[in-house]
Amino acid sequence: MTSEWKEFCWGDIATLEYGKSLRNYKKSTGQYPVFGTNGQIGTCDKPLVDDEGVIIGRKGAYREVHFSKDPFFVIDTAFYLKLNDPTCVDISFAYYQLLNLDINSLDSGSAIPSTSREDFYSLPVKLPPIEEQHRIVEILKSLDDKIELNRRMNVTLEQIAQAIFKQWFIDFEFPDENGQPYKSSGGEMVESGLGEIPRGWEVKAIGDILELAYGKSLPKKKRISGPYPVYGSGGISGYHNKPLLNGPGIIVGRKGTIGSVFWVEKDFYPIDTVFFVKLKSQIPLYWVFMNLQRMNFAKLSSDSGVPGVNRNVIHFQKWVIPQKTVLDQFNSIILSILIIIHKNKKEEANLSHIRDTLLPKLMSGKIRISEKLKLEKGLI
Repeated sequence: MTSEWKEFCWGDIATLEYGKSLRNYKKSTGQYPVFGTNGQIGTCDKPLVDDEGVIIGRKGAYREVHFSKDPFFVIDTAFYLKLNDPTCVDISFAYYQLLNLDINSLDSGSAIPSTSREDFYSLPVKLPPIEEQHRIVEILKSLDDKIELNRRMNVTLEQIAQAIFKQWFIDFEFPDENGQPYKSSGGEMVESGLGEIPRGWEVKAIGDILELAYGKSLPKKKRISGPYPVYGSGGISGYHNKPLLNGPGIIVGRKGTIGSVFWVEKDFYPIDTVFFVKLKSQIPLYWVFMNLQRMNFAKLSSDSGVPGVNRNVIHFQKWVIPQKTVLDQFNSIILSILIIIHKNKKEEANLSHIRDTLLPKLMSGKIRISEKLKLEKGLI
């Protein structure tokens, strides 16, 4: 560490300010984000903090550090960081320093786990001159901005896929032989058990085209660290050294988070709180995924009288099955979208790895921004 970097305690440079109670933030459509101990939880019309800033979880077993680029509100389960002298400390630099801390270890010892301000204030923090703080932030923000751009792009692509699905298979406005919207262009409709459908389409029970197969038990103590995600009804619950199934695949929550539906691109391990989809016919898997997303599993489960999702009830439900030519055309479009989404996710993972590798070294001064050429060459 060079003499240009100085060591302080967090209490020397900032205070943790309490958030405030707020009502109806979950239903609000306001322009300002509302943060709790684990991130954004809603919006409001008036911010508590009129600038960008850092939010630190105050209550709960797992508390996080978040950054808001816009004015924001913090409820009473979290703190926000207030700098004593913003001309000496870049708020974004402070955020990246806080990412290196284990906030959850700063426990007050109360019955409800909570962050101790006193312990936080006594923690050491190293600061370079403000100009170097700005340069460090510029590098890390450029990585975070690209990661966020990829995430937003994927959200947009998924919304496009959903819009195409609705237009084609709910509104029946898929392209006819002349490339015009089928139904509004006078395409012939026929009666079915689910209402009018295009001629040539049919109604089938879900159980005729797929099986909701049971996942396999894999207790945490038996898991061996590896690259394959372990899926429960709430999503990824860990990793294992061997997959149970090859991807892509679809997972449906059976117990716990009932009716959750996940698309899994790579090989994975579904545990016994979920089903996974086994196709019985040549139907595009992503079309099945989008149909499952639209189902009300909670209602079907409550109607069955059996706790959790009863797969027999699901198998008995009916879907409208399009003609193969329409499904093939849809699948071709969706595959091109999925390729871009996969590429973006892969790039996001690489950028996250670079950021996470650089972060502790930049925050400690082990890598100096004056060595810019080395950074550009990836010499870490």
